[in-house]
Amino acid sequence: MSTGKLSPRQKMINMMYLVLTAMLALNVSKEILKSFHLMEVSFNQAQENLDVRIGGQMDAFSKQVKNDVTLAPYYKRAQEAQRITSGFIRYIEDIKSELTTMTGGRQDLEDGTPAQAYETELVGNDNLEVHANYFLVDNAKGTKAKGWRGLELEKRVNNTRNELLNLLKTNIKENVKIAPDKLESVRNSCQLEAELDEQDQRRFNTWSEKYVENSPLAAVVTLLSKMQTDAKSTEAAVIDVLMQGIVPELPPVTGLVPLIKPLNGSVIMNGAAYEAEIILAAQTRGSESDVYQLNDGQGKIEKRDGKWIYTSTVNQSGAHNFNGVVTVKSPSGDKNYPFDGGFQVFSGGATVSATKMNVLYVGIDNDISVGVPGVNPSDVQVSMTGGTIRKQNGRYIARCPQRGDAVITVSARLSDGTTRTVAQETYRVKKIRTPYVLLSGLKNGDRVPKQRLRTVTSVTATVGPDFPIEGLRYQVTRFQLITMPKKGDPVTLNISGHRLTNGMQGALRELDRGDRLMITGVRASGPNGNLQLEPIMIEII
Repeated sequence: MSTGKLSPRQKMINMMYLVLTAMLALNVSKEILKSFHLMEVSFNQAQENLDVRIGGQMDAFSKQVKNDVTLAPYYKRAQEAQRITSGFIRYIEDIKSELTTMTGGRQDLEDGTPAQAYETELVGNDNLEVHANYFLVDNAKGTKAKGWRGLELEKRVNNTRNELLNLLKTNIKENVKIAPDKLESVRNSCQLEAELDEQDQRRFNTWSEKYVENSPLAAVVTLLSKMQTDAKSTEAAVIDVLMQGIVPELPPVTGLVPLIKPLNGSVIMNGAAYEAEIILAAQTRGSESDVYQLNDGQGKIEKRDGKWIYTSTVNQSGAHNFNGVVTVKSPSGDKNYPFDGGFQVFSGGATVSATKMNVLYVGIDNDISVGVPGVNPSDVQVSMTGGTIRKQNGRYIARCPQRGDAVITVSARLSDGTTRTVAQETYRVKKIRTPYVLLSGLKNGDRVPKQRLRTVTSVTATVGPDFPIEGLRYQVTRFQLITMPKKGDPVTLNISGHRLTNGMQGALRELDRGDRLMITGVRASGPNGNLQLEPIMIEII
C-alpha cells in the first residue's frame, strides 16, 4: 500500500484491513468475515458518494467550458479521467462477479429475496481455494501463463494509476498548464497501487501472492472493492486539480446596461406564465435605479423582493416581444436605458419517457422516447449523465453501466439561434432481476400428475411476464436432473444444453405418485451475464 497524506478515516480503514487480514491467518471466527463484509459495504457506499460528487463537478465544468473555450483541454482530460476509471471499475466488477458466482453467490436477504450487489455476505466468504486458483494457478487451459490473471490485475491497477496521474502533466501543445506540486500531491495521496516494497520482495514472488494466497474470499472481494474506491478517489482528486482556478473574469466596467434574465426559460408552453428579471448591469459606477417602465408587451412589471420582475401569461403560440425603459436618477439628471426582450410560446411540451416506466436497467438497451413539439427533430439535443444515450431509427437508446440515478436532459435550438434546456428527467437505474427456472412451464413447488411429465422436453429460464422489459431472453447451457423415488435410489443425470435427453425422459417415466424430481446446477446466459440459477423441486401426485 502507498503512503502519503491520508485522511484519518482512510488511515483507519487501511489499518483495519491489515489487522483483519492478519487475524484471519490465525483462523479467527466468522465475526471477522462479517467485519470484512461491513468494510466492503463501506467501500462501495463511498464509491457511490464519489459518483454523485463527480457528476456534479462535471456538470459545472461543462457549463464553464461553454463560457470559456480555454478550459476545453482541461475538461477533455477530466472526461478522459472518467473513461479510464469507468473501464477499470468495470474490469474489477467482472472479476468480483466471477468469483461470487463460482462460490455460490451471496446470501439471501432476510425476507428471502435474492441478494443484489453487495447487500449481503458472500455464501463462500471463508473459501480459500477458488480465488487462489483463479489468480495464481489457472493457465486458461494452457493458452496462457500460470497465474496470468494475478499479473494482469497488478498491471491494470498500476496502469490505471499512471494513466490518471499523467492527466496532470503540463502539455504546452495542448494548452494545459498544471503546477508540478499539484501532481505530486495527488501522487502521494493515491492509494491505487499494486507493488511490493523491498522487504516483501524477499518473501513473495508477486503482489497477488501476498494479498490473495491464504486470504479468504471475503478479504479478497473487499480488497477488490477497495481498489475500485481508490480509483474513484484518484479520479476525483484529478478532476479537482483540473478544475482549480476556473473562475470567470469580469469584463471592464464601462457603463450601465439593462438586462433581462428569464426565470423559467424563453420558451414556454401555451397558457404557462413567462417570468423574467429585469436588472441593470453596472458598466460604470451609477445611481440607484428609480423607475422601471413597461412600454409594450402583454403582461406587467412589478418589484418583488428588491428585484423587478416581468410577468406575462398568453394563450397564443408564437413569438411575443416586450420593451420598456429604466430611468436612473443621477446628479446630472435622469438617464434612460431602454430594454427589450422576447419569448416563444408553443403548445404541449417536451416528453421524455422510458418505454415502460421511470426505471432504466443496467447493461441493456433502454428504449427512450423524446419529442419537443414545434421544434424540428434535428434541432433537438439529448444528453445523459449516469450512462450513455444514442439516436437510432428516430428513437433514443440509453445504456447504464451501474445502479444509481441517471438524468436525461433535452435541449432545443430555437429560431433565434439560441439553445435552451426544455426538459430534464431523473431515472432510477436498477439491475435486472435474476431469472427463475421452468421445466416446460413447471415451476418450483408445483405438484403435477405423472401424465404431465410426458410433455416436458426442456429447461428454460425467465424473469417472468410481470417484468417491465419485454424480450429479455436467457439460454440455459447446463443443468442436472435428479429423480428421487420414494422406493429406490435417486438417479442423477447431467446435460450441456437445455433439452432433456431420451435418458432423462425415460427416468421421468419411471416416477410414480409421491416421488419427486429436482432440476439443479442450472446455468443460463443472458443480458446480465452467465448466471447460476436456483434449483426447482417438483412433486408427482
